[in-house]
Amino acid sequence: MTLAALRRACRDHDLYQTPELNDRLYANFRGFTSLSRDLEAYSELSSLFLEGNALQSLELLPRFRQLKCLFLQQNALTSLASSPPLPTLVTLDVSNNPLETLEGLKQYPELRTLRATHTMLSNLDALADLQGCPHLESLDLSSSKLHASELLAYLAVATPQLRCLYLQGSPLASDLAHYRKRCIAALPRLQYLDDRPVSAKDRRCAEAWDRGGPEAEARERQLCLEEARAQLQGHASAFLRRGEGATLLGKDEEEEGAKSKAEPANSTLEVDADGEARGEAATEHGGSWSASDEAPWPAKDASRVLPTTSTEIGEDEEAGSCSVGAPLSRADPSCCREPAEENALRPRRPC
Repeated sequence: MTLAALRRACRDHDLYQTPELNDRLYANFRGFTSLSRDLEAYSELSSLFLEGNALQSLELLPRFRQLKCLFLQQNALTSLASSPPLPTLVTLDVSNNPLETLEGLKQYPELRTLRATHTMLSNLDALADLQGCPHLESLDLSSSKLHASELLAYLAVATPQLRCLYLQGSPLASDLAHYRKRCIAALPRLQYLDDRPVSAKDRRCAEAWDRGGPEAEARERQLCLEEARAQLQGHASAFLRRGEGATLLGKDEEEEGAKSKAEPANSTLEVDADGEARGEAATEHGGSWSASDEAPWPAKDASRVLPTTSTEIGEDEEAGSCSVGAPLSRADPSCCREPAEENALRPRRPC
């Protein structure tokens, strides 16, 4: 591992050629057999990828100030004891290494995720340094050599925050009777075990089995079933009540709509009835409507009432006058015309 090789790795991944500008470094699958102090130039790294090499020791690994993720899988590491303290490390992957112990984990006090699959770990002594990682939440020890039945009790004490545990492929998972129930009952915060999540029902049944055996587990399962049925019935009842409320609301809206449609129809009928009454009054006055029906003239002006019969109209024509107040529908247009012989002698008199 040289500085030139590290810069070439940065160039291959479109990273900066100035080491301190990079927050990640992909030095994986480069065939490195050992680390170099040239890594110290990359002082601002938060993620370091060193998998797929032939590293046998972490002795020259710099003390990165803000390194959070370190990937060391597929190397030749037999121990982590030579690693320097990494107080900010959160994720560590040492899978596919011939590790016989996890000594050195106590130098990563903030570790939360540890993957150590396909290793040579076989007993509790190999996991002693797990106690130095109190914040560990995810632990993958699948396909290892672990077979001690005391492992679960030890993990409950060493990793109180453990939420995800993977032990599939190990002798412990295949040989321990009631493996899943024992794991769930021993680890109160466990939410995921191997390839399946841990449901609330799983936990209740496992804890009941741990307290009273199969009989207690059967009673707890029956209780869970009854609670599920009651909850389903409650949901169905609530759905039906909501549907009934929507039906009543729809009926109210329909009634209001019918009322709003009926009101304009009633007003139309009133107007038509009024109009018919007025039409009848007009018929009684000779088939026409005049202002005298609403505002009759005073008695002293009764002589001004205009004639409406054809005889009276003829008399007015003989007198040479036009009935100004005559109704338009009854007026004779000839009253506005002068005799032919007089048209040339005097101007036309307006109506």
